[in-house]
Amino acid sequence: MLVAEYYQDRYREIETAGLQDAAKAVAIVFQARATATDRDLDAALADDADLKDAAVRIASREALNRLGYLWCPPSQTPPIVWTAGIPSLMAYVLERAS
Repeated sequence: MLVAEYYQDRYREIETAGLQDAAKAVAIVFQARATATDRDLDAALADDADLKDAAVRIASREALNRLGYLWCPPSQTPPIVWTAGIPSLMAYVLERAS
């Protein structure tokens, strides 16, 4: 599989789950840093009108985690520190969003 096809497939997964806006917001956070806390991600997600509800933001973050877009070690105590699952996929998401 070509790299471009891989990104297209992964982006389709994000689209199918309705997570494009959340994926974009998270990608913007990781443009500026290697790690982010729950608060960092929550603040970025809250900027989107469709993600104003805290439960929706948490569900979006967890769905991105299940897709491997985000990652954190299991059993962390707060604040949870997240890393980009696939940083180059985040760059692809931002490219698609523009």
